[in-house]
Amino acid sequence: MTDRPYTDEDLRVTASSIVASAVRGITPSEIADRMDRDYIQSTNPGDGSGRTWEQLLNIEFLAARQQIDDFIRDAADVSEWAISLGADGLEPISESLTIGERGRLHLAFTPDTSQVARVHAVSLLAKAIGAEDPQPTPAIPAETANHVLWHYGHGGYQAGTFTQHLISAFATADMVNKAKLAEVYPDYAAAVIAAEYDPDGIANLQRIAGGDQ
Repeated sequence: MTDRPYTDEDLRVTASSIVASAVRGITPSEIADRMDRDYIQSTNPGDGSGRTWEQLLNIEFLAARQQIDDFIRDAADVSEWAISLGADGLEPISESLTIGERGRLHLAFTPDTSQVARVHAVSLLAKAIGAEDPQPTPAIPAETANHVLWHYGHGGYQAGTFTQHLISAFATADMVNKAKLAEVYPDYAAAVIAAEYDPDGIANLQRIAGGDQ
């Protein structure tokens, strides 16, 4: 019980309503003011040399503002979801899973979830629901599969000394350091993650090792 005359859910509902009202209530002049301060993303290399919306010709600016206004008016009300994500300490990611013509699944993770863990989770979920993976797992060569299978005691054959140490590093690293190693050795990262986290990972690696891609 609490001494407050309201619940946490009451707070979330009202916060969601306020966010939704703020979006619906934005005026064309407010949109224009905010556009003036923004770079056009496709022209901005990140060093301040990009083109801003206010640098467009007046007719181009007005056309862009109208289209942005249309996007805002047609936007789905996700205020409740946004408030809940913040309350739960989650951050949405840009990738989504398209489920045929039926829908699209958007995902969120805790800020400390590494990129490798996120990619792996998205890939497993895509496989489970039959969706297209937005970040397909890197191809795993047969040699890599054999090396990783040998390390985990499921057949394959032994790698050279360096590669043995590399696989051991992957196997013992936390997800942050796995992500760093994956930038240089994506195939070994994919194979180790499959062996450690995917229920079908060993079987899939054995198929790859046998030449069945």
